Amino acid sequence: LAFWLNAYNVQMVQNVLDAPGTRNVLDQRVAFFQTPRRFAGRALSLDDVENGLLRRQSPALHALAPSRLDARLHAGLFCGAVS
Repeated sequence: LAFWLNAYNVQMVQNVLDAPGTRNVLDQRVAFFQTPRRFAGRALSLDDVENGLLRRQSPALHALAPSRLDARLHAGLFCGAVS
C-alpha cells in the first residue's frame, strides 16, 4: 500500500511541477490522470493506480493491488489541489 501511495503521489507532484501555469488539474485530465507512466515496470496511468489498484476496481490489476481496500486512501493520495 505504501509503495503505491508513494508512487502515485510522486508522479502527481511531478505532473504539477511540469505544468507550472495550471490552476486546475482537472483542466489537464488526460495529461495528469490518464497518460501512462512507468510504475513497477508497467505502463499505468494515475487513474489505473488510484482506481484499478488502490480501490481494487480492475480485476486485471488485482495481482498488483494491496490485499484489501483501505479506508485511508482518500487522505493518502495527493490530488494536486492548492489547499
